[in-house]
Amino acid sequence: MTEEYLNLPFNDLKRFRFHSERLSIRHDNNNETGNEILFQFQAGMMVRILDLKNIKGGDAIVSMPGKKLMLACKLRGNSEISLEGVTSSAFNEGQLSVAYHVNDMELLESSGPCDHYLLVMLMCDADVFVQEPFDLSIDQLPNCIEQAISGNTWVNEQFQMSNDLTKAVYILLDGLNDPVWSRPFLQAKTIEIACLAMRNILSEESRRTFSQISDKEMGIISKAADLLNQQWREPPTLTDMVKQLGLGKSRLTSCFKIIYGCTMSDYVLNLKMQQAQQLLSARKLNITQVALEIGYEHPSNFTSAFKRYTGMTPKNFQKNSRNLPSEIS
Repeated sequence: MTEEYLNLPFNDLKRFRFHSERLSIRHDNNNETGNEILFQFQAGMMVRILDLKNIKGGDAIVSMPGKKLMLACKLRGNSEISLEGVTSSAFNEGQLSVAYHVNDMELLESSGPCDHYLLVMLMCDADVFVQEPFDLSIDQLPNCIEQAISGNTWVNEQFQMSNDLTKAVYILLDGLNDPVWSRPFLQAKTIEIACLAMRNILSEESRRTFSQISDKEMGIISKAADLLNQQWREPPTLTDMVKQLGLGKSRLTSCFKIIYGCTMSDYVLNLKMQQAQQLLSARKLNITQVALEIGYEHPSNFTSAFKRYTGMTPKNFQKNSRNLPSEIS
């Protein structure tokens, strides 16, 4: 079932409160012609596609619902977005915009005449990425997403879209009218685009902040990694590392994540799981012995962690190891 409207103003929030699988808005007026499509096949995540042509230009009031994280991919058209009391920002072709406000907001979008305006936006519940199917922890998220989850009043960041993200968005657009696979395709593509957007933002944030790390701090973070590589079975606490390395707790953790792309706890987990895979493949130890060898007192905790990391249990991993003698029971 599809709801349909004609020339629904851009400041009318009813477009985000539809009660069908899909909403279609036809724009045909003196300012622009084209289509607006909204659908929601993934819980907590709505997709909005705005495909307009023959834009006359000027100022337009655009309303957005509060407490929704907006990841907007601008494929065609250049404009400027401003919110009352907040500095305006450019929103041009090839940009990924991340926006969030705790209240419903009215934005002023200004643009000159253009032939084509094409926008694909994900509108998400702020905490959608810490739930299934993403299941990310807070410290794995980009800083701008963390700000939205923590309840910051206003988040507004612009990033350059990666080639992978751009390609995925165009593939989604190409599959919109497939009558057979539309629903499963759009659901899967929505999740893929969300994941690519997260990776895009994380990479860009790291690039921006990497240049702010001094040579001295780089040396300290390298020493922190050496400590973890040497003591991964029983890693030092963060407090101990701060005392030993002489760098503040918040700076140590943030710089480590920027340089290595993960938290120190995830770094240690990676080392443990890599060692576990080597031991399991060698088949000289049983599951309990492997768990103890890499620092897990309880085999059940090891099994749970290993399955989260690899997608299979230690027992199944051993069974699937190639060209090795039969498993030790």
